[in-house]
Amino acid sequence: MGGVGRIAIFSLGLWKLRDEIAAMSGLVPQFGGDAGTIAGWGHKPTSLYARAHARNMGAAYVAFEDGFLRSIRPGSAMRPAAMVMDRGGVYYDARSASGLENLIEEGGFEPRELAEASDAMALLRRWRISKYNHAPAKQIDGLKPGYVLVIDQTYGDASIPGALASSRSFADMLEIAIARSGGRDVVAKVHPDALTGKKSGHLASLCTGRNVRLVAQLTNPWALLDGASDVHTVSSQLGFEALIAGKKVTCHGVPFYAGWGLTEDIAKAPARRLARRSLEEVFAAAYLRYSTYFDLWTRKRVNVATSIDQLRFLRDRYLGNDRAVVAFGISSWKRKPLQALHRGPTADIVFESSANKAIRRACESGADVLSWGRHANMAAAAIRAAGQKAISAEDGFLRSAGLGAAFTRSMSFSLDHQGMYYDASRPSDLEMLLQNHEVSASESAAAETLRQHIVANRLTKYNVGGSARAFSKPPGRQTILVVGQVADDEAVRLSSPQAYLDVAVAAGGANLALLKEARRRNPNSFIVYKPHPDVETV
Repeated sequence: MGGVGRIAIFSLGLWKLRDEIAAMSGLVPQFGGDAGTIAGWGHKPTSLYARAHARNMGAAYVAFEDGFLRSIRPGSAMRPAAMVMDRGGVYYDARSASGLENLIEEGGFEPRELAEASDAMALLRRWRISKYNHAPAKQIDGLKPGYVLVIDQTYGDASIPGALASSRSFADMLEIAIARSGGRDVVAKVHPDALTGKKSGHLASLCTGRNVRLVAQLTNPWALLDGASDVHTVSSQLGFEALIAGKKVTCHGVPFYAGWGLTEDIAKAPARRLARRSLEEVFAAAYLRYSTYFDLWTRKRVNVATSIDQLRFLRDRYLGNDRAVVAFGISSWKRKPLQALHRGPTADIVFESSANKAIRRACESGADVLSWGRHANMAAAAIRAAGQKAISAEDGFLRSAGLGAAFTRSMSFSLDHQGMYYDASRPSDLEMLLQNHEVSASESAAAETLRQHIVANRLTKYNVGGSARAFSKPPGRQTILVVGQVADDEAVRLSSPQAYLDVAVAAGGANLALLKEARRRNPNSFIVYKPHPDVETV
C-alpha cells in the first residue's frame, strides 16, 4: 500500500477544508485514491464510503467534525472556527471509545489548562457564544424564571443513536420533565433546523395537548438558559452549555459530558467512564485538547479565547444588520464585498440602478438606502425627505493591496448614517464617536496593538509599490512631506475651505496650490511631494 504520509479525502466538503486537515493531521491531503490514512465526516452516513474504503485497504480511518464553536450561521458559507479530529471514534458516538472520552478518562490536566478552561467558560457566558451564533439574544415573552427546559433535536441526528438513544428517548424525557416539574413551567426548545423547515424535530407533536410551552422562535440559547432551573437533554451540545451556565442537567442519552459525575444520567453510561471529573477538566479536554481553532480570516491556528472573540465580533455585526438595505451608485465589482458586509438576519442587500428606483423600493419595504461617495452626498436629502435612512459608503482606511483605479476589491469600508468622515460641512458618525464615545480600556489596548501592527508592517491605505527610494536630504534643513490627492476627489472639495478652493483654481489645481502654500510657509525647508497613487498610474 502506497501513499505513506498522505491522507485521502472522498468528500467535497472535507476537500474544501484540506488546509485545515493538513494542519491537524500533519499529512498531505489528496482527493480520492489510496493512502495510509482515510479522512471522513465523523461516523455519519456520508462517511460510509470512506470508512469502507479504509477497511478494505487496511488503512487508518480518521474522523473529522466541526468543533463545539463553529460559525455565525449554520451551513458551509463560513468555514468552521473550530474542528476536531479523532483517530479512535468520534465524540458523539458512545458505542465505542472516542479520542475525547480517552482524554477525559486519562486526566492529567495542568493548572494552566484548568485556568484557561475557566477563563474560556467565563468568556462564553459573558459573550453568550454557542456553536452557531445567528440568533438574537432576546427573552421569550411570558416565560417565568425557574422553568424546566427540555431540548429538542432533529430526526436523523447522528448523535442520537450515538448517545445510545432513540426517538423514544424524547417522549420519555418529556414525561420525566413534566412529572418532576412540581408546578413549574415546562418549556420545550425547538431545534433551529426545525424552525426553517429543513428538518423535523421530536417534541412539537409530543407537546400537543400538554401543558408545555413550545418555544418555536430563533433565540440565543443562553437567553433560554438564563431563566431555566433544570435542563433535560438527550445528547445536545446545549446540555453542556447548560452546565457551563451553572444549571442542573439531566441526560436521557449519553453525550460526551455524561457519566463523569456532572449530570444526572437517566441513560446508563458505558462502564468505560470510571473517572469523576470536574467541569473545568471536561471542558479542557473537549475545548482545549480535542479541538483545533482556526483564525476566521487567515486560517492560522489560534487559541480558544481568540476564536471566541472573533465569533463575538462577527456575531455582533451580523445581528447589527437588522434592517434591509437598498443600494445604488455601486460599481459591479464593489458589490460582492458589500453584500458580505451587510449580511444579517434580514434579506441581503439589493442593488438598484438609480436613486429614484432605490428610494421607491426602500419606501415599499422600509429599507435603508446606501450609496457611494458623491452619489450619497447628492441623494442624501432626497432619501431623508422620503422618510428613509441614508447610508454613505466609502473605502476604509486600510483598503487593499492595490488601487481602486485598478478595480482591486476593498478589504474595508466606512459606513456613515450622518455624513462621511471627510465631509467637514456636516456631522459624521466618526466625528460623533470622537466627540462623545468613552473609549474603554480594552478598546484602547486593541487600538494600540493595531497601531503597532500597522507601523511594524508598514501598512497604508493601498499598499502598492515597493520600498521607497532613498534620496539625499540637505543637511541642517527641515524636511516637509506634502501629500497629493486626486484633484477632483470629494475629500478635497468637502473638507477644504472655500477660500482654499478659490486659490487652488487660480493656482492651476489643488495639489499645486498646496505645494505653493507649503513653500510660502516654509521658504527654507526641503519639501518632498508624494503624488496620489491613482494619479501615478494615469
